Amino acid sequence: MLREHILNALDELRLGGMRSAYDEISSCAQKKGYSAEKIILTLLEAEMAEQSAKKLRYRLAQAKFPVQKELEGFDFSATPVDPARVTALC
Repeated sequence: MLREHILNALDELRLGGMRSAYDEISSCAQKKGYSAEKIILTLLEAEMAEQSAKKLRYRLAQAKFPVQKELEGFDFSATPVDPARVTALC
């Protein structure tokens, strides 16, 4: 019951990183006997990691980089690059 209230509060506050890590951190904390401060710190670190990943995904989407390609599909005829050398370096 308490768990559901906590998860609902995390949803309402839009703390997705904390919510997704809550069960794992909670069970680990019980096993290792973490203090309340340690649990809160660990949840905050999970949230910061999630927000950092979201920012990175957003920036990569905004950059509109071309789709990542493999070397096997590269057209060497359009460049002065030596294909044998590039393949050897790869």
